[in-house]
Amino acid sequence: MRFVRASPEWGAAAGRFNQRLDDGKAKSPIRLPSVFSEQRSPEGSRRFRREWWLVVDGAEVRGGVLLQLQPCEIDGRRSIVANAQSPISEGLVSSEFAAVGVLLIKELLKLHPQTYAVGMGSTGNPLPRLLAAMRWQVFEVPFLFYPLNVRRFLLKLPKFRARGAIRWLTTIAAVSGLAPITITAGRHVWKRWQRHERLSETACQQVFSWEPWVDLVWAGRRKEAFGVRRTTSVLDRLLPLNDGRVLGFRVDRDGSPVGWLGIIVTQMAGNQHFGDLKLGTVVDCLSISGAEALTANKAIGAMKSLGVDLGIVNHSSPEWTEAFTSVGFFRGSSNYVAALSPALIRDPESVRITRADGDGRIHL
Repeated sequence: MRFVRASPEWGAAAGRFNQRLDDGKAKSPIRLPSVFSEQRSPEGSRRFRREWWLVVDGAEVRGGVLLQLQPCEIDGRRSIVANAQSPISEGLVSSEFAAVGVLLIKELLKLHPQTYAVGMGSTGNPLPRLLAAMRWQVFEVPFLFYPLNVRRFLLKLPKFRARGAIRWLTTIAAVSGLAPITITAGRHVWKRWQRHERLSETACQQVFSWEPWVDLVWAGRRKEAFGVRRTTSVLDRLLPLNDGRVLGFRVDRDGSPVGWLGIIVTQMAGNQHFGDLKLGTVVDCLSISGAEALTANKAIGAMKSLGVDLGIVNHSSPEWTEAFTSVGFFRGSSNYVAALSPALIRDPESVRITRADGDGRIHL
């Protein structure tokens, strides 16, 4: 078996591969595209591109992975790092190809020793377990949530509706109006702290393009050991605002930009985790050092203006998780997993990973 870069002539074989996964009732929803093409940045730079790589066996495809090469900073030095997305193997439906996953990872690291992956659902799932066995660093990215519409949160969240006693209690809390008390109290604590922030001189406004002020926020951020660069040109690729899916917000203090937010709003319908709630996801955010809590607070206001029922965020940085909890967010169990290749291993608390890093938005 060989590891080759996808090209148009592999389209038919990819289709046969997908059919074998369907016939074998593979649990993974991931499938290979029928047409392969490289996506580069508009200016033709090779520093930010996406490309499929395949494990092939004669004329057949046995597995594949999408690589997104992007500019990062590692210990203060600029580097190009690969983000591995949508890995898939025929080993899911046939024991004959059980070794394809291992081969794919080994060959991938020969090309790009500095690689990371995100998503994967749980550290107990097959891919994270395989990566951990191959000496990757695997960890959960903290999950936080904020109920903006507490009544709908209690009545519609599937976890609260699954068991009789819990369902009865949450219905009473929602109908009686007692449910918002804890959240309201937390907000009062934040408002008292805000007196020191001179709230009359802070603002949050929606933006429709990322402008050079983004670079000022990047320069003034709290530094991390590893993270994808968040400059204007990178955000145009990671969080494009021109299609309306990601909503961008600029946070100002004393008339100057101190932070930004990227938010996706999704009306869920029968979702196993969020039911029929209107979900607001802070897919990414950044601020100058010391403005994390202010920016987190502005996220609440932005989502409230968008009619969101429940706001959520995944962020690996302790400073940001502290910022979100300080304004009333709650910690929950996380199903968003990150994995760093052996050449990238760092203290997880010094790594910056959000939902914008890779295919973390796939279910949003």
